[in-house]
Amino acid sequence: TSKFEFYIDFEGEPESPAVIKLMKDLGERCTEMQVTGPRSVPWFPRHITDLDSFSQKTLDAGSELESDHPGFSDTVYRERRTNIVANAGTYKFGMEIPRVEYSRAEIETWGTVYDKLSDFFPKYACKEYNQILELLEYNC
Repeated sequence: TSKFEFYIDFEGEPESPAVIKLMKDLGERCTEMQVTGPRSVPWFPRHITDLDSFSQKTLDAGSELESDHPGFSDTVYRERRTNIVANAGTYKFGMEIPRVEYSRAEIETWGTVYDKLSDFFPKYACKEYNQILELLEYNC
């Protein structure tokens, strides 16, 4: 006779009649059966549309700033941040990606930040990031 091992993972309550029947049926047909406890699996998107709800959770802090944030008293910065958060919050997979027009000062600021941080990529970024970096820079 052939012997096979199967791993079965399902959602259900151990005390539910359907699970009790399933376990009984399996026990009658198997030479050995092991039951493990529930597993905790971190959330991971199964389809790109799953990111639509995740992005909203990420934006929950929204455009509000803590009083110790450097831009807290900068009304121009706060208005800009509110617009960017609103833009991101309405995007769903399949829509045209909203474009943000950046000012010259913003481009220069983020250019300086990027230049400084890029010195750290080879040593501190993960291997996958460093491998894809050239493609990211080319397309972005």
